[in-house]
Amino acid sequence: MIGRLVRLWYVRTESTPGIMPGLARGARWATRAGRPVGSAGALRNRWSARSLASVWPATAAEWACPAVDAVCEGLAESGAARPHLPAAARCLGEQRAAVGTHLYEARADVAIALDLAHTGTRRRLSVLDALTTGWAEAGVERLAAVPIVDERTDLASLAYLRRRLGELYREAALGGRDVATDFVLVVVETEHTGHRLVAETRLTTLHSALEYAFVGGESIVAVTPRRAAALAARDEPRLSDSLARLRGELRVALEEGRLPSVRCWRQSLPRRVDELSLTLLGVLD
Repeated sequence: MIGRLVRLWYVRTESTPGIMPGLARGARWATRAGRPVGSAGALRNRWSARSLASVWPATAAEWACPAVDAVCEGLAESGAARPHLPAAARCLGEQRAAVGTHLYEARADVAIALDLAHTGTRRRLSVLDALTTGWAEAGVERLAAVPIVDERTDLASLAYLRRRLGELYREAALGGRDVATDFVLVVVETEHTGHRLVAETRLTTLHSALEYAFVGGESIVAVTPRRAAALAARDEPRLSDSLARLRGELRVALEEGRLPSVRCWRQSLPRRVDELSLTLLGVLD
């Protein structure tokens, strides 16, 4: 169900300029369908070079994974069938989700391979659909499997946030309140790295910045290896004061070299509790 909802969301947004460069040009790609692609190895090299130069946020070593080779083999196959290509794309989505890659980054990366392979519109959408399904379903499994507290970092996890939000929705239903009106998620993230110790150090820095900024008992959690979030009340001017402290703390972390880069935004909550899992996947993405 979650995979279907995420796929539908991307179908609605693919035609919107600026959402994901390149995806709206499917018709032009379709006119080139059928041209020879070359060997899987040659396609992989060209894909890697172009992706690393434009859309991939990490290193070449972190880009490479077994599913990349499977996708290249599927794209390099002759004939229209290419039977295992959707399965390979789905597996790639799962592997990208497992290491915390954004869904839009994973899709933009695969879009480059599809462009290089001169893939027609129908097959292009099928591959992107399979990739999205794999990413979304892996994300749901992560939500279900993650412990409340991470054993290595001792930080509260997304599973704790999900439980806390469930409590808030039940309380709001009894009092006739709207959780989306009363609360917001404040999310911070830094660059991806394949070095586990470096990632944990950066995550701890993000978490500490949130703890410094939000001092009123807000729930603060580690979301992915490069992202943390705080569940904050929309009270003003308290929220604005907290955001100002957060920006100041993150600025210091950047100046001291504890973070290579940082991004911060507010994530709205859904009005209905049955849409909560999709929202949390949005935080994962």
